Order: sequence, then C-alpha cells, then structure tokens
Amino acid sequence: MAYEFKLKPLSIEDQAKLVNICQTPTEKLVVNGLLETGLRVGELANLTKQNFRWQDRITIPDSKGGLYGSMSKTRIIPLTRISRTIFEKWFTFNDKFPVGKRQIERIVQKVAKRAGVTAHCCPRVLRHTFAARSIEKGISTRTMMLVLGHGHLSTTELYVNITPETVKREFREKWGRLDEETI
Repeated sequence: MAYEFKLKPLSIEDQAKLVNICQTPTEKLVVNGLLETGLRVGELANLTKQNFRWQDRITIPDSKGGLYGSMSKTRIIPLTRISRTIFEKWFTFNDKFPVGKRQIERIVQKVAKRAGVTAHCCPRVLRHTFAARSIEKGISTRTMMLVLGHGHLSTTELYVNITPETVKREFREKWGRLDEETI
C-alpha cells in the first residue's frame, strides 16, 4: 500500500493565489519567505541580519538538531531572486524578523482564508509546497535533503510528495513515450 501523505503541497493555482493576495509587507515577507526557502516556522521567526550572506545569495538559519541539541545544526539555503528581494528589503532597515512563530501561523491562515484557498494551509504545508516545486524543477532529492535539513533521505522522499503526474512526466522526458514498445 502506498504512503498516504497527511500534508499535501498547495496546487500551483493556490500558491499563486496566496502570493498575490498578500496586502502588507509582513504578509509578503512571511508567505514568500516560507514558499521560496522551505524554512521551518521557527527558523523563519528567528532570522536575523547575521543569518544572511548577501554576496553569496544564501541564508544560514539556526536550525534544529545537530550534535549539541536544539538549533545547532548548520545548513545553507540558496536564496531565489524573490526571497533575496523581500529579505533584503526587510533586513536593510531591521535587525530581526518582525513576528514570532504563532503570529506567522496566524498570518498564513489569514492570507489563505482571504485568498479562498480551501486546502489545508499552514507554514508546514508551505514548506512541503517549496519541496514539491523544487523537485518538479529538477532539483535532486539529495540536494533537497540538505536544503530542508533532513538527516535521512527517506524523510525527504516522503516529504516531497511526488505526484503520479510528476512520475509520468519525468519518465516521458527521460525515456520518451511510455508504451509497450519501451517497456
């Protein structure tokens, strides 16, 4: 029996609705920050100016896990054009992220409701959405494991929720037509 995913990533349409309905700079920072980086809600809430290397286009959040307990694992997250733009705008004049974990959760739920997104939507779903879109763009699961900060590849493989359509499309791209002649 196939694994049943408890948290499904947003559809491309719902993702666009969420991004486009943001009204305040904080809403844009939260929604795009999660969708463009795959950060955990606690990592996003704890971001400071010191977590960024602007010239290298990366952020190095204080992550969970590691040898010495909570928030001691180091990982590097490349910044997309969108994430770099929104974070630079905020951190040019501010030293730390504007809201905490609970407020981030409330913002995501409020924006999703305003956008008319009926699928379950929370910061973790946005992290799943980031992972799914990254895999769809061709990023390897091994790379995603490192970006998401997972200790085991099996965790990442469950997390990215690859759809049957993605499997078929990838096979067609790599193997050509799927018919009895190629099997």
